[in-house]
Amino acid sequence: IYMLELDEKIRPKTVTYVFGLVFDSLSKGPLEANIRFINLATRETIRNVKSNSESGKFLLSLPINQEYAAYVEKDGYLFYSKHFELRNVPDGAYFDLNIPLQPIQVGAIVVLENIFFDYNSYKLLDASKTELDKLVKFMKENAGIAIELRGHTDNSGSPDANLKLSNQRAESVSIYLKEKGIPENRISSKGYGETTPVASNTTEEGRAKNRRIEFKIIGKGK
Repeated sequence: IYMLELDEKIRPKTVTYVFGLVFDSLSKGPLEANIRFINLATRETIRNVKSNSESGKFLLSLPINQEYAAYVEKDGYLFYSKHFELRNVPDGAYFDLNIPLQPIQVGAIVVLENIFFDYNSYKLLDASKTELDKLVKFMKENAGIAIELRGHTDNSGSPDANLKLSNQRAESVSIYLKEKGIPENRISSKGYGETTPVASNTTEEGRAKNRRIEFKIIGKGK
């Protein structure tokens, strides 16, 4: 038996696995949809698969020690956004996702999980461009849609400062969309500060969920 040490450049990459189920958020029926994982550093598509048309299920592998934006898309539905930080993944770990796609209708809300700012700043970081361009594409493909961009914070700091920051962050996204050709009359923005949490502010995980940008469909048109 012979042994040799492979050069690091040609060693197989350690991976984790993502098991998923895509379904209609209202009927709960399975959906065939496109699933794409994009490396946030390089903006390169790493995986692009479809869920099974009969079961809605999919399976894919992802190299670890990277940061990804995940998108699930289907015509007639709002896209689904997810952030994957895979820099400290334990051996044998995997992800199991249930993904409800929302039909495009007034009142539906999507959290944009791959929009990033520095602490206490409203300047968009470069890693946000993948998500921003995804939203631009969605708006151009659905020309009748009007949205409200909504900024939210956790409860760190004063309520007045949080309200101001949330307004500024929502407006930063609005400006980006307008610069990419989305008409001003299809976009509004508003900050909600710390008033509408989706998780407890007693943990860092909860506070991270509360610091978010989302969009709400406020008009559908033709």
